[in-house]
Amino acid sequence: IILVPVNSERAASTEELRAAAESCGFSDIREGLLPAAIQAGNSQPTLVTGSLFLAGEALALLVGAPRPARSSQ
Repeated sequence: IILVPVNSERAASTEELRAAAESCGFSDIREGLLPAAIQAGNSQPTLVTGSLFLAGEALALLVGAPRPARSSQ
């Protein structure tokens, strides 16, 4: 993760963002996604934000779609 400061008095500092990211990081997608999906249950959607690669992996886990191939980029 590359963090850069934003020239706004409302913005969090890069140190605050780094600490927040470290405190909630997960080692893989299953560790973060599956508890959220279980908590939401069948009646609520689970929102996944990020890259298309992340969305593809989440889709594979949640509905059994084929897992996307690993990108070299």
